[in-house]
Amino acid sequence: CNKLVSVNFGVWETNVLWSVDGMFNDCWSLKSVDVSTFNVSKVTEFCQMFEGCSSLEAIIGLENWNTAKGQTFEEMFSGCQSLTELNLSGFNTSSSNANFKSQVNGKNMMLQSFLNGCTGLEKITFGPDFSFDGDGSAPADYVFKMISATNVEGWDGYWYNADTGVAYLPSDIPEQTAATYVAVKPVNS
Repeated sequence: CNKLVSVNFGVWETNVLWSVDGMFNDCWSLKSVDVSTFNVSKVTEFCQMFEGCSSLEAIIGLENWNTAKGQTFEEMFSGCQSLTELNLSGFNTSSSNANFKSQVNGKNMMLQSFLNGCTGLEKITFGPDFSFDGDGSAPADYVFKMISATNVEGWDGYWYNADTGVAYLPSDIPEQTAATYVAVKPVNS
């Protein structure tokens, strides 16, 4: 699908999906996608869903997703270098490590490389159920790591809470705390 520029899902019935693994993988030309009608309440695999969508500028509707059954999210947005904003306020990743020990050869990588290569990201919103290490038993190599390099002009290496102006190193952003973080210090703080 490397020439796909847009897609309309209309009335697709997605309430029975259990995997969206690689759904838009390498859709290099895709500029925006509206997934607001997706019902992902039964989905367990979100791996590489948007991986390699280097022209993707907007994903509409993610904030309404119920990802409570999600177990694998690795590389979900990896390589989305044109994305400037992500609203993950509805994401629940607390189950993302639930079956780690039972996976063959540890293939369940949870949140590894979740935002790898998202060098244009300026703003990201997390909800209270976004856990960086799932249920807490994930090995350090498999947990979510906030990106520490972005091409945003004026970025000083910190992510700022948009409401309070408090600066965080990428490794120090509090988990399971509903907040929006911006790459450049807000003027009001």
